Amino acid sequence: AVLKPANDDAASCAKLFATLLRVAPARPWFEDVLAASADYPKPLLNQFFEADLAAGRADADRVVRTHGPKLLDLFSGQSGLDALGTRFLAAPPADLLHQPALIDFLIAIVGRDGIGETLNARANAVLTVRTFLDSPTFTPETLAPAAAALDLAPTPLPPTVKAETFKAVAKALAARADSPDFSRDLEAAVSHLGDALAKGPSDLFQDLLRELRQSPDFAKHPNLVSSVLATALGAVSDPSLAGRLTGLEPDAFAVATDAAKSGKAKLLAEIDRRAADWPADARAKWGFLLEAVRPRGRFGRDAFCFLLGLAVMAVAGVVLRVAAVF
Repeated sequence: AVLKPANDDAASCAKLFATLLRVAPARPWFEDVLAASADYPKPLLNQFFEADLAAGRADADRVVRTHGPKLLDLFSGQSGLDALGTRFLAAPPADLLHQPALIDFLIAIVGRDGIGETLNARANAVLTVRTFLDSPTFTPETLAPAAAALDLAPTPLPPTVKAETFKAVAKALAARADSPDFSRDLEAAVSHLGDALAKGPSDLFQDLLRELRQSPDFAKHPNLVSSVLATALGAVSDPSLAGRLTGLEPDAFAVATDAAKSGKAKLLAEIDRRAADWPADARAKWGFLLEAVRPRGRFGRDAFCFLLGLAVMAVAGVVLRVAAVF
């Protein structure tokens, strides 16, 4: 009751509240006041709230989860809401991207009066990543903001977000294995997200390739196999990747070997047909790979066995003749 302002003496009430926080820290003073919020002017409530936050007593995560909608109503346009959002995203909870109530709270504060530029940018970064995870698409308009959000420092995102984003990208690309746009999507992903999710485009390409090759159906998709080979050998159409994809020849050899084992001559012939449109350097590299992994025909194997048989018989004849002499 003493905290209720008399004769508009809000300053004394705010000072008293700060004193209570200091001398009786075990009591949840702000939650007591919040329960009777109708009895206090909103500007005074805002001062109480900021004092509680400044004292380090308020658990921003718990407050948002339990009182989010009420706080949005009480502190709209006031500094307390910005202070709460700032503290909340300073140590984002692990389930931030998967709790609708938390996402709704961030949606509600973006662009609201009283919310500063910094908090707006940080909340927007979370929402951008959540939107990308919901439906990964590989256009510059989608990838560039997602990459910027993932790179924002200090991050407003949980520690697991990069691993989660990588899995979403790999899954979305795998679902596009037979799409005529797969090659373009793969290039866009490694170009825009290479630095955000890995050490660069080459590193992200290798990570994605490892993930894609885990599927037993990997080599059954000519479009997928030829596209990753084209990227690994430098036959890319995205000019931003020029000189940024290096050291991928061993990966190309592994993919070509997969193709030779699973798809055999038919798949290799399809890749060879597509390689006709590649730049000369990539075509030359593919030519060497093709010779290295091409399955040998049955005639070749039979001829080898025949010659080996003749050699064994010849050696046996020599041994018998030597034995007869002695």
